[in-house]
Amino acid sequence: IRSEDYEPAIEFFSKLTQDRPNYHIGWLRLGYARRERAVRVAPDDRDSGVALLKLAVQDLAKAAHHVDVEYQALAWYERSKALYHL
Repeated sequence: IRSEDYEPAIEFFSKLTQDRPNYHIGWLRLGYARRERAVRVAPDDRDSGVALLKLAVQDLAKAAHHVDVEYQALAWYERSKALYHL
């Protein structure tokens, strides 16, 4: 994610959240990576960008179930950014 190489990050966090569906930080990272990837591909491929943004919104909603309110707030904040781009 730091290197902005979102495809491998999406693949990694997709597998991680499949194996650990209650790992809220995984959902947070997956949603973030999908949103950032969507923003980059949308100018050239609007349909793919919209699809990624919709997935990011779902991921970040799952991340918002974290027990720590700071992570909940971060998940809602990141989700609002995805909704803004939609």
